[in-house]
Amino acid sequence: MHDHQHRIGYQGMAAAANFIEPHADALIAAADFAELHFRVAALAAELPRIGELAIYDIAQRIGWYRGIEPAEVYLHCGALEGAKALVPQLRGKTVSVAQLPLALHALTPAQLEDVLCLYKAVLKRLAAGDRRGS
Repeated sequence: MHDHQHRIGYQGMAAAANFIEPHADALIAAADFAELHFRVAALAAELPRIGELAIYDIAQRIGWYRGIEPAEVYLHCGALEGAKALVPQLRGKTVSVAQLPLALHALTPAQLEDVLCLYKAVLKRLAAGDRRGS
């Protein structure tokens, strides 16, 4: 369990795993990450306290097992904040790598999701013109 899932807690994540496990075959059969994410989100709609970030994390772990990666950057929570600092007009739940600044194009969508989330505060300061501590 990631630190950012502390609000869900071990019991909440265990309950989610127990609920999702009977659907493992359908999740593993997803053709790509977008379909996998959609299927996890549909299941998670029935679970309390499982939001967009947990849905992404669950889909990502299943994707790792399957060897499939996101083709786009999924924007939720901190990743959305970081992306909007760079491209304020962004809309939607995902963004293509091409829509982000050229300096970030060498990263995969999964890596970009991490960067946008982890460095959202720095990206906001840089967008505001504050170069201290960057």
